[in-house]
Amino acid sequence: MYLAGFTVIAASVVALRQDNLKRLLAYSTVGQLSYVVIAAMVLTPLAEIGAAIHMVAHGLAKITLFFTAGAIYVASARRACRSSTASAGACRGPWRPSRSAR
Repeated sequence: MYLAGFTVIAASVVALRQDNLKRLLAYSTVGQLSYVVIAAMVLTPLAEIGAAIHMVAHGLAKITLFFTAGAIYVASARRACRSSTASAGACRGPWRPSRSAR
């Protein structure tokens, strides 16, 4: 259980450091599926139901996000947020300052 808890934190930190949107989504999936592992290790009926619901909801949300990332890649013709041709706010979210601010 401690390994799954560590994986939640480590995958989330690595995801926040990514410039490639698809990598960010992939690392966040690792972190989210670690929550499912933790719930499965609890071995109560409610935890198992919660884990199953979390997997379905995560799958539906993540496929939408991957399609969106693909659309962004096609529309912008670039893969990384550090690209010199990136527009000023293209890769910033509400939690990420611009690269010039770091």
